[in-house]
Amino acid sequence: MTFFGFLSVVKTLILYGSMEAASIHFVGRYAVDLWSNEPISATVINLRFSLGLALLPILFLAKDKYTPYVKSIKLISLVCFIASFYSIILLGNRTGIAIAIISFLIVFIISRKISLKKVSNLFVIVMSIILFAILYNNNWLGLKASWQASALSYRLQSNSSLEDPRVNAWIESFLGMFTNPLGGKKSDIGLTYAHNLWLDVGYETGILPFLLLIGFTIIPLTVLITFLKKNHHVIFKGLFLAIFTAFFISFFLEPIIQAWFPYFTIFCFFIGIIQKINLKTKEKKIL
Repeated sequence: MTFFGFLSVVKTLILYGSMEAASIHFVGRYAVDLWSNEPISATVINLRFSLGLALLPILFLAKDKYTPYVKSIKLISLVCFIASFYSIILLGNRTGIAIAIISFLIVFIISRKISLKKVSNLFVIVMSIILFAILYNNNWLGLKASWQASALSYRLQSNSSLEDPRVNAWIESFLGMFTNPLGGKKSDIGLTYAHNLWLDVGYETGILPFLLLIGFTIIPLTVLITFLKKNHHVIFKGLFLAIFTAFFISFFLEPIIQAWFPYFTIFCFFIGIIQKINLKTKEKKIL
C-alpha cells in the first residue's frame, strides 16, 4: 500500500513537475495512478499511506532475544514511514499528521510498562524535537522555507480544527439521523460526505445501519484488548496496535465506504488475523 502510493506520487512529480502543477491540471488534489495513469483523489491515496505513517513507534520499541526478525521489521517500518510522510507533505494531508502523532503516543504508552529504558527513550525523543525546532527556526538546509511552501503547511494554516468543514458535517449528519431515520442523504451537511465511516453510513442509509455498524465496531475493540492482555512480544503488540490505530483514525476522518471500500475489507481481514492469534494462544494454554 505504501509503495503503490509513493510511486504514484513520484510518477505525478515526473509528469507534472510538482503536486501544485498537478492540482491545477486536475482542478483538485490528485495524484496519477501508477498502473492506469488515471487521477486518484488525495483522500484515496492518503488511505494507502495511513498504515505506513503508524509505524514510527516501532523503531523505539526495545527488542529481546526471543523476538525474530526485529531488524527487518524496524527497517521496513522506517522505510514505509519515511516514504509515507514525505508523500503526505506533498499532498497536504492533515489526517496523516494525526495518524503519525496519535499512533506514536498510543503505542509508546500502552505497549510498554514504565521503565528506565522507556524514560530514557522519551528523553532522547524530546531532545531531538527541541534540536529539530532550533534547526528549523534557523532554516537549516532550507527546511523552514520548504515547509512553508508545501501544500500541507498551507492547509494547516488555512483552517483551525474547529473551522474544519468536517466538524460541521459530523454534527449535521448525526442530528440528521433523527430527522431522517431512513437516511437518503437528505440532511444539509455542507459536504458531499460526512468524512466519518459511521456517520457516512447513517447519512446514506439511516440510523439502523449506523447502530449495527457501531455494534460491529465493538468486536474489533474487544479482539484487540484480548490480544494486548496476552504475553506477546512488545514489538508484536506495538505493530498490531499501531496498525489498528491507523485504521480507526482513518475511519473517524475519511469517507471510507465511498472513497476506497477495500480499505474497510483489509481492516476486517486484519482483525481476523488478530482473532486467530487469540484463539491459537487460548488453545496452547488449554493443551
